Amino acid sequence: MFLTRTSEVVEELGMSSVALKDYPTATFNGFTKRLRPRNDKDVCPLFIGYYLRNRQFRAELSAYSSLTTRASLNNGIIEKLKVTLPPLSIQSKIASILSAYDELIENNNARIKLLEAMAEEIYKEWFVRLRFPGYETSKFFNAEGKEVAHDAIGAMPEGWEKKHVDQFSAFKMSKAKIAKFNGTKTYLATADISGIDINSEGELIDWESKPSRAQLVPELNSVFFARMSNTYKVLVFCDANKELIDELVLSSGFLGLKAKNENVLPYLFWFIKSPYFHNYKNVYANGATQVSLTNEGFHMIKLVEPKQNIIEEFGKITLPFLNEILTLNKKNQLLQQTRDLLLPRLISGKLSVEHLIGNDIALVTEISENY
Repeated sequence: MFLTRTSEVVEELGMSSVALKDYPTATFNGFTKRLRPRNDKDVCPLFIGYYLRNRQFRAELSAYSSLTTRASLNNGIIEKLKVTLPPLSIQSKIASILSAYDELIENNNARIKLLEAMAEEIYKEWFVRLRFPGYETSKFFNAEGKEVAHDAIGAMPEGWEKKHVDQFSAFKMSKAKIAKFNGTKTYLATADISGIDINSEGELIDWESKPSRAQLVPELNSVFFARMSNTYKVLVFCDANKELIDELVLSSGFLGLKAKNENVLPYLFWFIKSPYFHNYKNVYANGATQVSLTNEGFHMIKLVEPKQNIIEEFGKITLPFLNEILTLNKKNQLLQQTRDLLLPRLISGKLSVEHLIGNDIALVTEISENY
């Protein structure tokens, strides 16, 4: 078992990891504390992994830790921590229930990676290698306007145009609104604010008396990405996850783009996710204390926009992939929430598993496909 022994903040102290198999060549650094059970017959390693995540244990750990310039965890503190272990059979049952959720999450993540890999390969084939449907009979031109072979250096298909990305016809920038909450301004990366009175400065009118009317929602068919040059996070909003939109407020750390229609959305999503775009984002990001891509920097990025019909054809093929990815992500969120709700109740014994046997545990952990 490994615990982080130092951190900038107490909340991140004692973050844990448990080795469930031998790693003969592994090493660990001086910022980590290692613990080993005295008797393997008394401890289920998988159970311990969940136990160390339990908020009751973490609260006790935080209470003992010291914070001067950095939070730290020493041997004396660790020796004060008390661990309550149920019988090994109970540990194994609890671990089996909780790990079933993690296995489902891992399976969903594997499916997401496969779907992303398939869509990314199609994207590369069509928009990087330029082997899109009908490319064999299409004309290609070089920078001087001379017709060249498909595989010539710098060849561009007829009708494709190099332009500033904020001037692409397939999508447009999503303007940020400013709302006022309890006297402080919060930047909201959203193109639409429904059911709220906004003044000329973009501030909420009479917010205190109408909090229930504050529905801050990004537009459908929008993609948001993190402005920071060292962050590679992309968010997408379409019909597949309307439920998430109603609960989301994005900060000014995200820049938003809205697709022309649903069939353009997949192109926009994988365009923003592509390393090609990400590298340009880093080139034009700037800032003194925090490097970030401004709207002006975004305008400086100049890339090739394919013909609209090729973009939409790509969308028709890959939109089911994108919808399935969003659905799987939503399932994972619910699985994580359920697991995290069960964790303290199982660890504390409030939910008894003593009566459960093999088939019963399988039934307890069976998750409906309708969630």
